[in-house]
Amino acid sequence: MADKNDPEVKYRQIRNKRLPEERNQRGMRTLSYHEAVNLNHFDTYYDENGLVDPVSRIEGGMPLDMTECRDYRKKEWKYKESAKTFIPIRSKPKQPSVNPLDDAGLLSFMTFSWLTPLIKMAYKGKLTLENVWHHSSHDRAEPNYKRFERLWKEEVERVGMKKASLPRTIWRFTRTRILMSYLTIMICMIGAFLGPAFVIRNLLIYAESREVNWPLGVGLVVAMFVTEMSRSVFFAATWSISYRSATRVVGAVLTLIFTKITRLRSLKDKTVGELTNLCANDGQRLFDATSFFILMCGAPLIFVLGFCYTFYLIGPAALLGCSMFILFYPFQAGISRLTSRLRRRACNCY
Repeated sequence: MADKNDPEVKYRQIRNKRLPEERNQRGMRTLSYHEAVNLNHFDTYYDENGLVDPVSRIEGGMPLDMTECRDYRKKEWKYKESAKTFIPIRSKPKQPSVNPLDDAGLLSFMTFSWLTPLIKMAYKGKLTLENVWHHSSHDRAEPNYKRFERLWKEEVERVGMKKASLPRTIWRFTRTRILMSYLTIMICMIGAFLGPAFVIRNLLIYAESREVNWPLGVGLVVAMFVTEMSRSVFFAATWSISYRSATRVVGAVLTLIFTKITRLRSLKDKTVGELTNLCANDGQRLFDATSFFILMCGAPLIFVLGFCYTFYLIGPAALLGCSMFILFYPFQAGISRLTSRLRRRACNCY
């Protein structure tokens, strides 16, 4: 005898309760059993009141009561999957993701150890295109494009098309990831400063002295190990977060541009070369700007710490050396403008 809690029995009961004219209404289509059982995204099936379809609620383990369903949807946390990365060591799931990066723990994420199987396969000469992992579902162009398009429409509705800002939309799109990468780069910069400024200096003083103090010597060695490890590991974590953020930004923006191009009836005064340059050249610049932006945030901190420390050691003469760093920034800006000008000139030649 069939169990009353069986999804198939529940599905048939709900299907039989629906009236024939109700089944033909928009959003109330009677689903086949194959569709009802194998639904992956239950939130995409709504009735006319904006609630999840009852069959979808059954298969998704959601309550049938509409009030409870609203409470269930409110409890969902958008950082639920991302927060799992903070677990230091994660066990292998029963159903692994298409990309091991989604199942990596904190240590694996920061040390890139999730790439070990791929590196071993490449070392043995067995790496082929079929063995390369699929792209993570979180980094695909489609979901990022839909989210970026929603944020862009909100930006246009808020300030208008003329005042709409692409950098501000990108900031909203990657705000959480940028803040996390800012935290990691701050820890990296503090470790990079404390190591040479205090640990190594005291270690050299201890090596020159004739007194033997084992606890002090071992403590300095451990402190140097901790500062260097924190600098290396957190710098790698910063790059990992920044590169993944840049991948999502480029995928979303280029998909948005491509969708806009496909909707145009004519290119008017634009050429195919200009559109190709927009997707290729400007897309790469957008990737570089997103990935290198966090380094601009960490540079002022290490500059201030270094200036204060050198001023404490050698006095006002530190102003001369630190001023060279400040004067070098306009020089870099001039080189960047010259590079951009030559790039545009090369693109116009074609």
